[in-house]
Amino acid sequence: MYQKKIPDENLCPFEYAMSLFKGKWDIRIICLLAHNDALRYGEFKDLLPEISDTALSNVLKKLSGHQVIHRAVYGDLPPRVEYSLSARGREAVPILQDLCRWSSNSCEIEFSSRLTYCEDCKYGQQR
Repeated sequence: MYQKKIPDENLCPFEYAMSLFKGKWDIRIICLLAHNDALRYGEFKDLLPEISDTALSNVLKKLSGHQVIHRAVYGDLPPRVEYSLSARGREAVPILQDLCRWSSNSCEIEFSSRLTYCEDCKYGQQR
């Protein structure tokens, strides 16, 4: 069985930060919430049609557990749940935008034909 060489408790702050955003859908969900005040589960599914229910549920639980997003449950019938960026999540957005801008500018030659941007992304497309 595989054993990690460096235990999680020995992660440096940068490694911890990267662990929050390393999943395929993590940053995409954060970016969607950065452009929308709040989204419901079905709205995520409409905006990310390729994501499976399991993957979406897991990412929302993970980001909520790390307090990057806020999960609000309303007592309506049927119950209504909305997700929004927490203060901690909003603090990460400019950093992620800077990484997008840096990646777009520095990797333009090597990956320009493979780099794609979400429709709302104003950062990677500024060259």
